[in-house]
Amino acid sequence: MSALEPLALAMVHMQLAMILGAPAPEIAAEEANND
Repeated sequence: MSALEPLALAMVHMQLAMILGAPAPEIAAEEANND
């Protein structure tokens, strides 16, 4: 697994959230957990 894969996935998730117009609290939670 590439070291950049988690970052790329996070970017895609954030972009999808913005496209769908959803607040996506779970994405913020995932970012907090990843840190």
